[in-house]
Amino acid sequence: MAETIKPPKSNPNSGIFRALGILLSIAFLGALAYWSVQKSHSYDFKGAKSMQGVVDMANFDGKYKIVYFGFLSCPDVCPTTLQLLADALENLQDSSEIVLLFVSLDPKRDSLSAIDSYAKHFYARSYGLIFEEEDLEAIKKTYGVHSRKIEQKDSALEYTIEHSSVVYLFDKKGRLIEEVRNLAEIENSLKNLISRH
Repeated sequence: MAETIKPPKSNPNSGIFRALGILLSIAFLGALAYWSVQKSHSYDFKGAKSMQGVVDMANFDGKYKIVYFGFLSCPDVCPTTLQLLADALENLQDSSEIVLLFVSLDPKRDSLSAIDSYAKHFYARSYGLIFEEEDLEAIKKTYGVHSRKIEQKDSALEYTIEHSSVVYLFDKKGRLIEEVRNLAEIENSLKNLISRH
């Protein structure tokens, strides 16, 4: 007589575990999406003085954005970085959709017209931006920019500013895509920004 094969007993808890797994996956993906949006928004700024009036980061939506922090009387780091950026932008087939936002780290000495002209000397679609001291400190903290004044007693300038030199690349929606620390890679980074975003 043939033996009857009984179907395996189903685990009554398996459906619950499956449902919990799906719910946890959805929650994780939702949290990841929320964190991504919050991270993007954290780089927004408001109330920057420019030659076009007071502007926010949102005023530049629809354009790729390069953000760089420096100051007018910077002896070497700023002009070198801005020249490297200018060269990289010139080598692109089309840089018309890219704007450079040059944020002054020395609002006490940098005038709006001077910082704007200085940035435009390197790249025509540049905007010099100046913030109030308190707002500047908050933005520096958000971006992770480090700077400090160094007294120069024997100089007419009285002080200089030592600062980190990082180029921040944003897509057209204001999302941070890359922090460029190795400026030898800036041209490739700009090409990737345009081709992938």
